[in-house]
Amino acid sequence: MTWALVYWINAIVPFALGLAVTGGAGLVGMLLGLALMFGAAGRLTAVSREFKIAFEVGGWIVAASQLFPVLQVLAGAIGLRAAAGWRQAADHSPMISANGVLGGFIATVGTGGILMTFAMGIGMLVGWIRSLRDRR
Repeated sequence: MTWALVYWINAIVPFALGLAVTGGAGLVGMLLGLALMFGAAGRLTAVSREFKIAFEVGGWIVAASQLFPVLQVLAGAIGLRAAAGWRQAADHSPMISANGVLGGFIATVGTGGILMTFAMGIGMLVGWIRSLRDRR
């Protein structure tokens, strides 16, 4: 169940940033997006032990990056831009805000998808480096 702890720790900064750009029904969309991504993470970590380990290792590294949340801000901006592209967010330059349920959902799933993919990539890279080290 460590993956669940990793998931929720990684949601802290994106959720806080999301609250700043989401209003009204957009918050409902954010919560639905968080629930969907949590379910997806649970399902994917149940597929294989290697996947679970990569998700957890990479997730801890991404969680630590929240101290300087450049990755989280960029992922959130891309998620909001995706919502705006679907006309589910208001683009009031320089800010975009996702006010509807669908806008909050799209922005959250986009942001979470980017962060989860990044965590998996880091975790897989760490696993690959470990396997090279173990071969020696």
